[in-house]
Amino acid sequence: MGNDLRNMLKRIALIDFIIALFTVSTMLYFVKKEYIMFFLLGLIVSLLNFLANGFITNYILMSKTRAQGFLSILSFIVRTLLISFIALIILSYQHNAFHMIAYVLGYISQFTAFIIYAVNLSGQN
Repeated sequence: MGNDLRNMLKRIALIDFIIALFTVSTMLYFVKKEYIMFFLLGLIVSLLNFLANGFITNYILMSKTRAQGFLSILSFIVRTLLISFIALIILSYQHNAFHMIAYVLGYISQFTAFIIYAVNLSGQN
């Protein structure tokens, strides 16, 4: 794996950690504490999905196999099913839509890390 990809993954993981600290402390103060676990679960699943996508994409680009397209599609399907499966478990066992909303907000907060990383990267050039 290239140094650029490794550095990007590390920096985004660090930004995710900072987002988690800020959001959890805000949720502790303003919102019910029971939503924290679901928010963090969404953020962790999103980070793991991003890391897996980075490693798999790097493997596909560096390999010389013919199955590159198949591996890419299979990776996408497996990761999407895993994310959906976790969401279904939350919704079916908790019967609380607010837990699902907290999970989705945690998952979406990954995009904030992408934006912060991109702005930080563009400021360096």
